[in-house]
Amino acid sequence: MRSAFSLLTFFLVLFLSSSCHNLVEEDLPDITKTPVLNGVLIADSLLKVHVSLTASMGDSIPSLVSNALVIIKSDIKTDTLRHIKNGWYGCSTTIILGKTYNCTVDVPGYKQLSAVTTVPYFTLVNDLKFNEIAGKGDYNENISSFEFSIPNDTTKELYWEIRFTFDNYIFFKAEQDSVMISEAQPLNLFSNKKMKKDEYRGKFFFTNTDGRYNSKGNSFIVLRSVDASYYKYQKQLYLYNTGGYTGLGSSTQTYPLYTNVTNGYGIFTSYSVFYKSLKYY
Repeated sequence: MRSAFSLLTFFLVLFLSSSCHNLVEEDLPDITKTPVLNGVLIADSLLKVHVSLTASMGDSIPSLVSNALVIIKSDIKTDTLRHIKNGWYGCSTTIILGKTYNCTVDVPGYKQLSAVTTVPYFTLVNDLKFNEIAGKGDYNENISSFEFSIPNDTTKELYWEIRFTFDNYIFFKAEQDSVMISEAQPLNLFSNKKMKKDEYRGKFFFTNTDGRYNSKGNSFIVLRSVDASYYKYQKQLYLYNTGGYTGLGSSTQTYPLYTNVTNGYGIFTSYSVFYKSLKYY
C-alpha cells in the first residue's frame, strides 16, 4: 500500500512539474505597442523628455524611439527637441517658474501624443523646530522630529513633496494632523485640500540612531512644489508598487498607473524646489 502511495505521489509531482513547465514555455501573445512619453520638467533646468514604445511580456527593455518629432510650446517660445541618445530628447531652453508647457510628440505610424504641465512656484519652508528625542521606536531606537510651516493659498490647489537630502525615511503621524489624515500614502506627498488657513504647520518624524542627521553637517530639507499630475502619479505609483505584496488570506491587487498623456502612456509633469538648511537646528 505504501509503495502504491509513493508511486502515485511520484506521478502527481511529475504531472504538476510537466504542467508548470509547459505553461512557462507557452508563447505569449504580442501586444499592440503604444507610444510612451515621460518628462519631468524641473524649474531652472533644461527641457528634456523621453520617448519609447510599450514592451511585450517577453521584451527585456522597451523599444526606444529615435525618430520622433518632439515639440514643446510655452507662451514665450516654441522648441523642437532633438534626439540625444537612447530615446532622450532635449534642447538648451531653461524651464521657467509659473509657465505652462504643451508637449506634442509625433511617432511615425501612431497618433500624435500630447500632454501639458504648469511649473509651480516654489514654496518657502519656515519656523523649523528640531526635537532630538520625540519618541521611541519598536526597538527602543530614538525617534527625532522636525516641525515646520509653509505658506498656503486657499484660492488655489497646491501640492508638495517633502524629503531630506540625506538618505532617511520620514513619516507623519496622520492621526495627529488634520491635513495628513485625509491623505493616501505616501504621506510625504500632500495637498492643501484640507488646509483652511494661509499657513500650514506640519511635523514629521525619522529614526536618528545611526547619526545620519548631524546639525554640523550640510543637510537640507527639500520641499518640492509639484504639479497636480505629479501628485496623482506618485500616489498611484505607491499603490502599484505595493499592490503585488500579499499576505495570508489575501490576493494580489492590480492598480493602473496614472497618465496625463493623450493617445499614449507615461507622465509629463513638473516641479520646483526649495532647500532649507538644517545646519543650525
